[in-house]
Amino acid sequence: MLKRTEILTVLADSANAVRGKKYASNADLGRALFDVSEEARVSGYNEMTVTIQVAVQSLFDASAAASVGEAIDVELDTIVSAIITKPAIYEVGQSVRYIGATVEYPTAGSKTAGLVAQFEVVYTT
Repeated sequence: MLKRTEILTVLADSANAVRGKKYASNADLGRALFDVSEEARVSGYNEMTVTIQVAVQSLFDASAAASVGEAIDVELDTIVSAIITKPAIYEVGQSVRYIGATVEYPTAGSKTAGLVAQFEVVYTT
């Protein structure tokens, strides 16, 4: 398996996300992982350092929480913790870091909230 594919699989498994799919509507609740960008640099003889930016999109029902903000905080913390603290990612990648998130608040009358958390993974080939 290619190292890149292995890293994306570990990330998706860690976040409990479907790989390579963006959710188009509120009818699709769940998590999806997709890669945003990739950059490769030659770092030595027969070696490249690759940086991948990936995003985890989550659409979820926020009605059980005391507030929408609380539901978003809990969901974001769950995703970040699942990825950053997963030992398997460090076995295939040199580093992983959380970059930031974009929040999608529910529209009036909806209980569905969403967020997109972005991460950067560095590995060598």
